[in-house]
Amino acid sequence: MSKKFFDEIMKGYGADSFDSKYPVSLGYTETGSEVTLDLHQMKHTLISGMSQSGKSTMVRKLLPSLVKYAEVAIFSTKSSDFVDYEEKAYVAADVGQMGLLIRRTIGEIEQRVDKLSDLRRKNGMQEQCPDKPLILVIDEFQSFAELADQATNDALKKIIREGAGLNVFLYIITQTPNKRILSDGLRDNISTDIAFRQRDSYGSRMAIGTREVEFIELRQCIVRNIDKKFKITRLN
Repeated sequence: MSKKFFDEIMKGYGADSFDSKYPVSLGYTETGSEVTLDLHQMKHTLISGMSQSGKSTMVRKLLPSLVKYAEVAIFSTKSSDFVDYEEKAYVAADVGQMGLLIRRTIGEIEQRVDKLSDLRRKNGMQEQCPDKPLILVIDEFQSFAELADQATNDALKKIIREGAGLNVFLYIITQTPNKRILSDGLRDNISTDIAFRQRDSYGSRMAIGTREVEFIELRQCIVRNIDKKFKITRLN
């Protein structure tokens, strides 16, 4: 029974089976090649780097694709930076308001779990979540996590643990990637790292696993997605 069960789960898997229905451009390498990942391939994403390193420019580059393919909510205390997205995304500058949205997202996750379970009972384990992607973009994540209540932080942990397979993704933007703000499984469940210049070797290792982005030029970044890694030298 075990072999049949796992064969069913792996049905359709192969090196050439990936279908990029939701391409997201992240920029260009030194040779001019465009770096493109699928939204479902990116899943939970960490965008980190010191002030003026290029984080905000990257977020602005990603947003047109994100709002095209997904339901998007953006938290930023600098809400004026996203006024042009107020008709296309949910934009919040208040911690309490965004916290309520995050907690209510748990209900959406539970509904998706029930729907996916029903699909798999009916059609087999190869079924994947059919629901439209939902993306929560949190700018200055460290400040947000410190100000948010315990229920909101617990909800964030549940989203990072369970959301990826249900097309519910968290985009964390921070200047300071460290163990304190990326604790409780957050770091382990991030699929994509977009790392700009870091202040020191510790930040670089937390961001990308090596010291590469301690010395990288401003507005350049390293993108790491599962087993792929790219150096982006220009965003546009």
